[in-house]
Amino acid sequence: MGLFSKRLGEAPVPGEATVVLPAGKVKIDYEERREGRELDGEWPGIPEGLEVSVRPTSGGDPLTVKPPRLDNEFASGGRIGSRYGHIEVAVAGEHVVTVPAFDPGRQTFEPHLAFKK
Repeated sequence: MGLFSKRLGEAPVPGEATVVLPAGKVKIDYEERREGRELDGEWPGIPEGLEVSVRPTSGGDPLTVKPPRLDNEFASGGRIGSRYGHIEVAVAGEHVVTVPAFDPGRQTFEPHLAFKK
């Protein structure tokens, strides 16, 4: 589960960030900070309309984001999240993560993506 994976970096939702990723499978989690906030019912999960692009800074096509096999939800350290998917990184190095603006359809609390090994 995402809770015990090594954290490699974060990107804001929406927004852009550069993260250093190792070669191989890298998991992507959607997270929100929930410390001190009450959930109204169950965790609503990943907002509809969220799109993620991960591209090597050296150029080339965006990496394919593959959906998770199972719905993984977790809560830890004031964060709550869900597995968004994973990518296969061919060459270790810097990658630009872009999340275009969208309407999440609900209130979010410091949403971000976490990249994990």
